[in-house]
Amino acid sequence: MNQQKREWLKTYRKDRELTGRAAAKEIGISHNYLFEIENGLRNPSGKLALKIAKFYGFDMSRFFSDELKTAQ
Repeated sequence: MNQQKREWLKTYRKDRELTGRAAAKEIGISHNYLFEIENGLRNPSGKLALKIAKFYGFDMSRFFSDELKTAQ
């Protein structure tokens, strides 16, 4: 897996003035898992990508379009 930080995801969180811990709690995952997703260390499952996207208000395809860009 290509490592690519998801600065855009961090921006969604920070725009809502949420800490990583607070956002993770609202989403229902551990703080460490959210940290790894934001920093490109892990990719969320489709179900989790949808949950995060709904929480922040963006289209879940954003996660997977990043992966396609790095694969090319």
